Amino acid sequence: MKLSIVIPVYKNKELLMANLKHNYQFLKRYEIILVDDASRVGIKEEVRKIFPSIIIVEHTVNTGFSQTVN
Repeated sequence: MKLSIVIPVYKNKELLMANLKHNYQFLKRYEIILVDDASRVGIKEEVRKIFPSIIIVEHTVNTGFSQTVN
């Protein structure tokens, strides 16, 4: 069975990066999908630089939590 972890994010880059730096060691064996809901605060660049295996889905407009996680 394959497990994917979906992490929705809107702005809040500092909290996201602290969370990933702490928890990535436990999650790296799973598929991690980060959904950036049109944050425009440089999240994708920083995540790609430090965690290149994380899949990033970018929304061009803020679609809200329910669409971001589904």
